[in-house]
Amino acid sequence: MKVRFLALAAMMLGMVSCQQDVEPVVPANGEVDFMLKVDAVELATRAGEDGVNDSQDDFDSAYGAIDYLQASMRNDAYRVDWGDVDLRYSLEVYDAADNYAGATPVKDRQVIIVDEYMPVTFDLRLIPNRPYRFVVFADFVADGASNTPSLATQSDLGLHHEIGATLGDITIKADAINDECTDAYFATKDLTITNSATQSILLKRPYGKVRVIATDLAELNTNIIPEAVQVRYTAKHPQTFNAITGVIGAEDETQVVTFDCDYNEGVGQNSLANHFYTKNYDEMVTTNSDNVTRHTHMTLFTDYILAMDDHQSTINFDMSLFDSDGGIIKTTQFCTEIPVQRNHLTTVIGNLFTTATEINVTIDDNFENANRQYYVFEAFVNGGEMTLDRDYVIGRPLYVEADAVLNLNGHTIKNAEGNALTDVIVVREGGKLTINGEGTIEAVSGNDGFAIVSEGELVINGGIFKAGVDATGDANAVIYARENGKVYVNGGYFPNDSNSGFVLNKRDADRATTTIAVSGGVYRNFDPKANAAEGEGTNFMADGFTTVFDGVDTYTVVAAKDFELNETDRIVYAYSAHGLLKWSWLVANDDPRWSVKFMTNITLPLNTVVEDAANETYKYTDTAITITDGKPSDSNWVQVGSYSPYHVFYDAVVDGNNMTLNGLTIYSESIVAGFIGYCENVEVKDLTFNNMVIYSTNSYVSPLSYMLDGSYIHNVHTKNSYIRGASYVAGIAAEAMDHYDDPDKDYVAQFINGERSKLMPLVTLDNCSTDGNTTIVGTGKNIGGIVGQAYGSMLINCHNRADVTGNGYVGGVVGYHRDYYYGQYGYIVNCSSTDCTITSTGARTGGIVGFMTEGHDGHAWIVGCYSNSIINCNSSNVGSIIGYISGTNKVVGNYAISTLPVSGYGSAGNTSFSFASAADITVEHTAKMNEGIAEYNNFAAGYTFPEKPETVMSMVLPSCVAW
Repeated sequence: MKVRFLALAAMMLGMVSCQQDVEPVVPANGEVDFMLKVDAVELATRAGEDGVNDSQDDFDSAYGAIDYLQASMRNDAYRVDWGDVDLRYSLEVYDAADNYAGATPVKDRQVIIVDEYMPVTFDLRLIPNRPYRFVVFADFVADGASNTPSLATQSDLGLHHEIGATLGDITIKADAINDECTDAYFATKDLTITNSATQSILLKRPYGKVRVIATDLAELNTNIIPEAVQVRYTAKHPQTFNAITGVIGAEDETQVVTFDCDYNEGVGQNSLANHFYTKNYDEMVTTNSDNVTRHTHMTLFTDYILAMDDHQSTINFDMSLFDSDGGIIKTTQFCTEIPVQRNHLTTVIGNLFTTATEINVTIDDNFENANRQYYVFEAFVNGGEMTLDRDYVIGRPLYVEADAVLNLNGHTIKNAEGNALTDVIVVREGGKLTINGEGTIEAVSGNDGFAIVSEGELVINGGIFKAGVDATGDANAVIYARENGKVYVNGGYFPNDSNSGFVLNKRDADRATTTIAVSGGVYRNFDPKANAAEGEGTNFMADGFTTVFDGVDTYTVVAAKDFELNETDRIVYAYSAHGLLKWSWLVANDDPRWSVKFMTNITLPLNTVVEDAANETYKYTDTAITITDGKPSDSNWVQVGSYSPYHVFYDAVVDGNNMTLNGLTIYSESIVAGFIGYCENVEVKDLTFNNMVIYSTNSYVSPLSYMLDGSYIHNVHTKNSYIRGASYVAGIAAEAMDHYDDPDKDYVAQFINGERSKLMPLVTLDNCSTDGNTTIVGTGKNIGGIVGQAYGSMLINCHNRADVTGNGYVGGVVGYHRDYYYGQYGYIVNCSSTDCTITSTGARTGGIVGFMTEGHDGHAWIVGCYSNSIINCNSSNVGSIIGYISGTNKVVGNYAISTLPVSGYGSAGNTSFSFASAADITVEHTAKMNEGIAEYNNFAAGYTFPEKPETVMSMVLPSCVAW
């Protein structure tokens, strides 16, 4: 469910995380011990890995307080440092039933004061199974402050914040410009405590930061020395903050306030050594024709202003600049609306000392990123999967410590210019990073760093990878292997604009212990087959691959052979489209148990196919295929597993090896059309179908068409494709069902006897998806984004974004969903259909499932699913989650952003909801949804295989992730 969590992180703050816990043993006093970990609010993002790097010895006006204080520790300039201030964390806990307005905390306020930058943990005892709101506020106090003063003393302890009776009553005091210790941090989190597990909370600023930078310092007369600034706010400068609700003082309050700030002696156009800010803009210089070097930029002031995070507010002010004699250099009236937004940096930059003034105002998300990005990436680098939701500029390397998968998703990660540790990603020993999708990882010029360093294992399946030149103008390596690092490049583009010979590079001392194996990708100005810069005769190509040169500057990796055969285990290792045709021929003519493994990304040529009997294979002809209005003139593939005659694909594996099959094109008038047709007990994994067209005048149309009896489909994705047929049409599998001709006894007995590795003949789809550039069209019924008909099968963590059209029984995830014989229930768990349109000309249409029924010994579940799909249907039985539900089927713990009811027909119970907007979700709704998920989790924990057949085997069902 990671994909959904990334998309919904903002709206789902406070929803309970992870799966159902065992009910704790409650102590006699009715309370449980509970720990709340408050994560450090800001890493020193422009410093080194440990936040204390010797090269960060100056002050950047884009810093937050903690970054700034880290620099102060190593600099004797005029600024406070951690020897002068401490960081104070204040915690209050509220009963959610009180709705917080004017409420009293259920516990006395807890305070922890630390004299260095670190996260803290609060120990609490609370009554379990009650909803609470946890509120944390952090600000700066004088060095040596006590952790346990009286409440009255504690209220006045902050350098710039006075805390009243509660954290809902915070007032700014001793407000000042150019004082980074005005910075502060807060967060709320709503939780229902069930046991003693530790929870975490991440803080952010209630402030937006404003900085004003002059670009014309060098234009001043040489006898004019800037000495002081005066700032007079004329409107909208709120002075109060409610940390419980996140609301600031009235934004329309007029707060006329004047600030004066003197610079130190020595500040001027030739030296900024004693200026408050000396880094980034403030270090820029120019040299005139007389070879005199002068500074060009100067940060005149910074200020922290209370702001909201859901919209921009505005400020106005007048600013006067004074010279060393107290004379006014210039006064500027900032009458235009200057935007301020919580946790963002607003930079006002222009000619502010001289005439002919030009002023630009920009909003810089990097201030937000500098605080937020590390925590976005933290879960990913410690293992797990992440799909980027935006571009990132990072101030420190991302250190991957475990098994992680990164989907670039069209976005960019690059490091900041001028920082010290400048590698973008470092895969440490013991870690493994797999990079998928299109997007960019870039190490910028001016840094002595690499795009990716591999000390563990790195697998590149796609993306663009760049490294610039270092400070001396020498080109950096893009991918660098050292120690025991392993690098496997299966795809991607390496533009190499610097014409470096070190695009792929091993550290000289580690050549014997490192591995670089290339089986894909496109390289400009670099040939991985003949890397002379690495050493004469160095060849990074994996076995079976070579490069072709375009005659100008580009080398493209291609297969040196079409396939390899492992006849003992019946495996075809496919390197090309011809290798896949060999596998298809062997399945149809030799043995239906031949498996295939993709060794690289494969593109099928847009030509027809005929049999080449002499060479025991199929081959491509010179006849081109045309596609008109989505309808191909012919097919470029021979389907594996036909419906009639029964070439059934038993007990075999299609291992996509995280590769992509491009250009699959099928025109069919027969029942069952797809890359794979009629199959039993097949395993298909780690494969993406891209730019696929499947057009059939008949039914069962999908890349994996007719999946039966124990088939397992994992990590299969459809992108940029068009799929059209009559009935049973879907983005992944047209049919997923237990075969009604088989009594199932043999499968269970074989599993118990160790003859079969799969648990039971249940068709399972796990972590499958369709993208927003895919269209699925059925002229009949049973049309779904992922599966057309799911009959006694299971879908877990599957996500649809494709538009889906049909004539009844149409669903964003599944068209038709039900149970099967012997109590074999059907399951749709942790799935979603988002940002797409579902259209039906017939009845029974839903955001997740169109039609759900039962007819045998059990029932079916839809649990923990989410939809915000637009549904267009003028017929009957239309619901945001389910179109039609009957019998004892379960629709629990789901929600949709929709004005439609959860169910178009039949009762979905009271634990699933439709909301007009995310703002309508309350704590009570969340608790009710989790109640439905708990019902399923309790069932799943105790589920065993049904009494028929007689041999009973325990079955492990997946837990549903709570909201």
